[in-house]
Amino acid sequence: MNDLTSILTFLQLPSGIIGVLALCIYLYKLNPVTLVTSSSIEKVLFTKEKRVSINVLSYFGQVIFSACIIALISLAFYYSKVQYFRIGTSISAILLCLGFVFFLVNNLREKHFKQVFENASIKTRYTVISLCLIYIGVMYLLMSYYLGSNMLYSVKYTEEIQIIAFTTFFSLFFSICILLPVTRIIIKFLDRNYRKIPNIFITDTNNKKWYIYHPIDKDKLLLGSSAILDESEEYIIRDRNEIITTYILIKEIDN
Repeated sequence: MNDLTSILTFLQLPSGIIGVLALCIYLYKLNPVTLVTSSSIEKVLFTKEKRVSINVLSYFGQVIFSACIIALISLAFYYSKVQYFRIGTSISAILLCLGFVFFLVNNLREKHFKQVFENASIKTRYTVISLCLIYIGVMYLLMSYYLGSNMLYSVKYTEEIQIIAFTTFFSLFFSICILLPVTRIIIKFLDRNYRKIPNIFITDTNNKKWYIYHPIDKDKLLLGSSAILDESEEYIIRDRNEIITTYILIKEIDN
């Protein structure tokens, strides 16, 4: 990796391009498709470094996808010369903030969709889910509208490259600082097990369950008697090859 960076520097490319190329090559070496599409069993057997790589790749992809949506819609608003309505935008922003408070409070109280609407009818539940999805869509649309019909006009850029660079920067900024964090809170409210890995265990000769936590080095895995690591009263260390040749069972996370 260092040799490659030296070669790129030798070619006298701009530092920004060198950084982007180095990042792309690093991500390619991680085998992103294999990591992102790995099963829950594979993820448990991964080292901590690989788990971090999966989270980084996933987050990187979400940022790029979100920023592309914002940028495309914003540029569409800009080139269509859509008029900016300050009062309507302000009211919409206030309503979105009130909705965010609802999601945030329930997440802080560890209350999820099934608990809050436990006694509600099926129709009500579907309505709430639809409203949550509409909320996310409106949030993206409002950010794009504000960027395309107000911010781009306020800077008064004339060069195409300046307009694209400005839009790209703020699309990334909005995605990282606002859109993705809020979207994750909403999804976590709808599904409390979002991004959680099911409990995976093996059984010994006495039919006792041993839950697989994570590798402690290249060839060893840490197991315990409880599904939650900190609550386990007994721990054992087993060879990776021994685990792989054992029947592995999956226990879905309880709601």
